Amino acid sequence: MASTLVAISEVVDMLAARAAALAAELLPGGRKEGREWVCGGLDGARGSSLAVHLQGSKAGVWSDFATGECGDALDLVAQALFGGDKAQALSWSKSWLGLDGCDPGRLKATRRAVETRKTEDESGAEGEEAQRKRAQALWLGAEPRLAGTLAEAYLAGRGIRLDQLGRQPRALRFHPAIWCQERRSKAPALLAAIHDPGSGTYLATHRTYLGRHKDGSIGKADIAAPKKVLGRYRGGIIPLWRGASGKSLAKAPEGDRLIVTEGIEDGLTAALAKPDCRVAAIVSIGHANAVRWPETIREIIVAAQNDKPGSPADRRLQVVLRQWLSEGRKVLLARSPSWWRGREVKDVNDLLQAAQATEGVVNE
Repeated sequence: MASTLVAISEVVDMLAARAAALAAELLPGGRKEGREWVCGGLDGARGSSLAVHLQGSKAGVWSDFATGECGDALDLVAQALFGGDKAQALSWSKSWLGLDGCDPGRLKATRRAVETRKTEDESGAEGEEAQRKRAQALWLGAEPRLAGTLAEAYLAGRGIRLDQLGRQPRALRFHPAIWCQERRSKAPALLAAIHDPGSGTYLATHRTYLGRHKDGSIGKADIAAPKKVLGRYRGGIIPLWRGASGKSLAKAPEGDRLIVTEGIEDGLTAALAKPDCRVAAIVSIGHANAVRWPETIREIIVAAQNDKPGSPADRRLQVVLRQWLSEGRKVLLARSPSWWRGREVKDVNDLLQAAQATEGVVNE
């Protein structure tokens, strides 16, 4: 039977309606983060340089923050499989969608599914707002004090003693039992509030699921992805430390020096080392170029991880550094040594743990 006549725009819409399945097939090394599929690039490697929207009016739209490439769902097929050849991509997409030789009834049903998605997209903003409120309610319902909890024990096991800071970061809380979809049961978790750095608006809740190891220590839960985010967090940050001024990030005075890290543990390590500086965690380097810092933040120190030069993660970092420099800010790059007394080191918190181990320091 001849190939069914379907407009290219319809093929794009149909691919978008199945964006999650498409992204998983084309980019197998990726992972779902909120409403996006994130991976290291068009080769489908692990990482977070490239993001594909899975829901809403932008479903199927993708961007590679390391290379600047972007496009719709059909462009993704073309770039990932056929070196940019749209004709081959269109043929493959029709076959993948089951449009080659499909009967009129099936085509009608497929088109109806696309229209249903579009109708749902019109109320997508409301759904996103509901998710944001649910994320905030989760954080507000957690214990505001970490002292005496598994979260305090977990951080201490990473070499981070909050009592050395003098106070606990306001963005962090502990919940003794929240639902973990991966485990299909409840588990304790360290929670962190993700805010818009300019307005202070609550965006999402970061969760680090915790568990007790065989040796009795507290660490990340033994699941594939112990760190998860509830809510849409692109452009958001976790404000970990206010520095010498003690003011919120939105009201940061001129002259405040900001240390930016990717993870919470690195951020707290930086706060211990430089308590006079302001510290924020950006959750994912792949989303960092969407962060809009207040104009008063003129100097940023990036405490980067020890990614290999030229790797996808390093390319993403270079894109972010160039952007912040283009905004007229002074940007400094700081990295820990990659080795410490025979032990490989990946970031500043890893260095702290390595130093404590070699000095015989034991955190109870």
